[in-house]
Amino acid sequence: MKKILVILAVVALSTAWARFCVAQSDAPYTEGTVWNITMVKTKAGLGDQYLKGLAKTLTIAKKVVGSIEEQEKTATQRLEVREIMGAKLMREITLK
Repeated sequence: MKKILVILAVVALSTAWARFCVAQSDAPYTEGTVWNITMVKTKAGLGDQYLKGLAKTLTIAKKVVGSIEEQEKTATQRLEVREIMGAKLMREITLK
């Protein structure tokens, strides 16, 4: 019985704290999804090859992550056809 009371108290305090935090936001927007965007420049004429390689990797990743050697081989192949231009971490917002 004591365990149940402790759990209920924690839930009640967590709910109250969450409402308090939400109530403080008077921003003219609501926060949305966070995106991690990587800008990639493929070498001339290798754009299709790069995208086909990505599609193949995503299909494989959904099923099973390959061995370390396979992962290293795929990463090395990508280095031969692309140049990372930069990366950004962005949050989507919706104006109220």
